[in-house]
Amino acid sequence: MATNRPRHSGRRPSHRSCRGPGHAGGRLGRIVSVSSLSAENGSAGMAPYATAKAGLHGMTGVLADEFGGDGILSNAVMPGMVLTERNRERPEDVREAVAERTPSDRISTPEDVAALVAFLGSEANGNVNGAVVPVTGGL
Repeated sequence: MATNRPRHSGRRPSHRSCRGPGHAGGRLGRIVSVSSLSAENGSAGMAPYATAKAGLHGMTGVLADEFGGDGILSNAVMPGMVLTERNRERPEDVREAVAERTPSDRISTPEDVAALVAFLGSEANGNVNGAVVPVTGGL
């Protein structure tokens, strides 16, 4: 049965949060969404999740275009596998296989992702807008 309600989505809540209180008169405005490599390389059984994350890519570009002139920059980070608690529970051979496929020869850490989110959301980001930035070690 078809539905228009993504069950594993970040898109709708993300879109709603971007419609919050308006840009406060010349102050810093940054939108940073968290996507996933699944948006580009989904796996079997992941269609709702991959579709929702791909939607974030489109939304990022639209928001960049719509609000960039007001000084609000919109970007997304796109992690691949990240060594979260959940992924640490995966079998070691699975994690090693991912690391071996990755040009950096390692899996990203939460700190890798957080550092990019912090930069994109800061004043140090002066003009990165509309980008979907991978945190994949080169995948």
